[in-house]
Amino acid sequence: FWVDDDDKETIDLYNDYLYQFPFVKIFIKPRPHSLNAAINFLAMSGRGRYAANFNDDCVLLTQDWDQLMLANIAEFKEKNAIKDDIVYCGTDDDSFDRDASKGYSSFCTISRQAIDVIGKFMEISFCSLGADAHIFRVYNEIGRVCPCSKSRLYQ
Repeated sequence: FWVDDDDKETIDLYNDYLYQFPFVKIFIKPRPHSLNAAINFLAMSGRGRYAANFNDDCVLLTQDWDQLMLANIAEFKEKNAIKDDIVYCGTDDDSFDRDASKGYSSFCTISRQAIDVIGKFMEISFCSLGADAHIFRVYNEIGRVCPCSKSRLYQ
């Protein structure tokens, strides 16, 4: 997690509670100039099989959304005879700048293998808006977009 160094509420939550979970990485840093550079930093710092980009004003509405996503990915890979783990999986979100008819998600999950292959989670030339649609197009062009409309997110 990236926590802005002026976010006292979240820092207090960490100090009071989250420190108990040593597998949770917390980076307390100044507010980034480029959100996507921060997302890339976090993605490259993680060790999990998948990385997801959610921000602090998101509410995951679907119970067990992560298990649904993993099941969708497994089904997608089997259906498409995909042997590697290069995959993009979106959520069904209501982000104000998202055009739902275009297929992309403002909050996606990308496999560790895909991040390692292309060397990033998001394109940093987009300081904020637009990177979500751009990274979707990258994976869509190679047939690696796993639909995950069962996972609802409210922003």
